[in-house]
Amino acid sequence: MRLLTETQRLAEALGLPADLERDSEEAVDVADDADPTAGGWRRYGIEAYVCLVLIEAAKLSVSTGAAIAFVQADRASSFLVGLLQRCWADLRMVVVPGEVLGCVR
Repeated sequence: MRLLTETQRLAEALGLPADLERDSEEAVDVADDADPTAGGWRRYGIEAYVCLVLIEAAKLSVSTGAAIAFVQADRASSFLVGLLQRCWADLRMVVVPGEVLGCVR
């Protein structure tokens, strides 16, 4: 809950539009090509994108009771397979591999 509150504060400070989605064309374009002379959140494209990812992960974590795990994108598949092979019945984890969010239960 604390991460969600803090990232929402950060989003407000950056001036992120409340309805901006992390996978929207606008967010992705600005993250790929931020303008250091622009005002507001467009100046900090990558930071704004990461903030959107963290907000989404925190919301999913709060709604499912899952922990958040940050995984390098090229290792995400083997990470998930490893978790599933352990067969932890009560495992709850929000996995953030690069641009993908998912909940492993």
